[in-house]
Amino acid sequence: MMMPTTSLLFDLRRFYADDAATTAIEYSLIAGCISIAIIVIAGQVGDSLVSHYYQRVVDALVEANTEGS
Repeated sequence: MMMPTTSLLFDLRRFYADDAATTAIEYSLIAGCISIAIIVIAGQVGDSLVSHYYQRVVDALVEANTEGS
């Protein structure tokens, strides 16, 4: 009769040696990190552009309002 621990050890060794999906997991982690970086950078650039152009519009409106009075 084979001991259950021997079978379990064999299965664990076989699972540890199998690296078929390792590359896919690594690529998905890299893609996830790149996606997060793009989202963060795009958010910061977007906020910067909005504040820059918002200030230009406000300045133009104030100038137009003072000239019209």
